[in-house]
Amino acid sequence: MPRVLLLCFFLCAFAEAEVPPWAASQPIDSLTGLVLPPDWAKRAGWTTSFQVDEKDLPQFFDWRFYAHSLTPVKRQRAGDCWAQGTVGVLESLVKIELATETDLSVQEVISCSGEGTAAFGGYFAHEYHVAKGAATTIDFPYVARDVGCKTGLRPVYRLARWGFVGKEGTAPTVVQMKQALMEHGPIGVTIFANAALQNFQGDGVFRGCGKGQTNPIEVIVGWDDNEAGGVWFVRNSWGKDHGEDGYAKIPYGCSRVGEISTWADLRF
Repeated sequence: MPRVLLLCFFLCAFAEAEVPPWAASQPIDSLTGLVLPPDWAKRAGWTTSFQVDEKDLPQFFDWRFYAHSLTPVKRQRAGDCWAQGTVGVLESLVKIELATETDLSVQEVISCSGEGTAAFGGYFAHEYHVAKGAATTIDFPYVARDVGCKTGLRPVYRLARWGFVGKEGTAPTVVQMKQALMEHGPIGVTIFANAALQNFQGDGVFRGCGKGQTNPIEVIVGWDDNEAGGVWFVRNSWGKDHGEDGYAKIPYGCSRVGEISTWADLRF
């Protein structure tokens, strides 16, 4: 084989080789960080009734199509999934409702919300976005560590309200989660992340379900009833090389996905 063709063969083979996602090389603690406060279930109301009727739910729904894609998936560098997921919900609502792509500050949530830390994790901080709003990443850049809250931040967007999906004491149903998604927009959810999820890559359905303790907060943007008995489209904060451009197809009930689900509304 001529040298040029041989070189091309090796280069092409290398290019086509599957490179593990960045998340696969990270300690699981730096990819997760969910910490449930003792009073977590009392911090917002619970919603079991929605304007969207069950019979009106389509078999396929994806907010990425309606919003002409959502904001780019971010990559966390500390145990701040709770802040990433909180910001992911608000950014998605802004893109859907206002057709505006904005990069909101995760560091502000870490440093100012009081709901957790970069080092030891935390919990949904939607209430901070109701009370104080969100500044941009330009105003308070992400440093992935615990620094003091920056003064003089200018909020550019706020939430009007937020709540839990379902009934206190039980996980929400698939129907309730779909109703919340259609009525309010992408929802923040808890899930169990294991080594299989860390290594997940491509546009297939995730098959490595586990039953461990829920540990990160992620965002569900839609569903498809026609694939693998039904899957959620789950947005992570592990970078665009994880799953398919940062999203994973997670089967209903897999890895306790959505065991805690939250909806939110944008303030206009």
